[in-house]
Amino acid sequence: EEVTVPQVVAGNHGDWVELSPSWIALWDKLQLEPYAIRKNVRYYVLCPENQAIDVRSFFKDLSAVYETCNFGHHRPGTDFSTAPDGIVMVPAGSIQSVESSRDTQNEIHLRQFIAKAIDLGVCIADNYSKQHQENPCVIVYFVNPFYPNNPVDSLCSISQCMAAMSLRTAGLPIAFNSVPLLDVSQVNMDV
Repeated sequence: EEVTVPQVVAGNHGDWVELSPSWIALWDKLQLEPYAIRKNVRYYVLCPENQAIDVRSFFKDLSAVYETCNFGHHRPGTDFSTAPDGIVMVPAGSIQSVESSRDTQNEIHLRQFIAKAIDLGVCIADNYSKQHQENPCVIVYFVNPFYPNNPVDSLCSISQCMAAMSLRTAGLPIAFNSVPLLDVSQVNMDV
């Protein structure tokens, strides 16, 4: 049995309409509105430090699109002292004398991502009630530099970061999202 593509429900000048998903690309031109209530989002980003410019630009653009589409506000978290703009830089990683020479650069970088994820998770948990009362939706984006040619290994690596952070933020309404580093870089090359 063939499965049909589901329709998307959106608002249009006070009415609800069902549209093909292909119409989402014309969201702003059709002046569509979300079916659900607007969600204000406070976001944080963990990313490689050598991608800071691309990442800042990407998330600034993402915030503009989110708000233009009337989804709500998409603003960076400001309660992490080492990342006042919501972007937590992870060192690119270098083999140190303490590290085993058998470890690959990806393994070292992954450990650094996990350590930063834990730090951010503790900070979010400590400050959640103060900072997020009016913005209950928190998203942590992981700009994923791991194994760009191997999606399974890439997903496994970033899942370890998410698991480490979720242990520190258990019970809080936090969403995790992995954004491939190549996507961030390509968006800024197209500009």
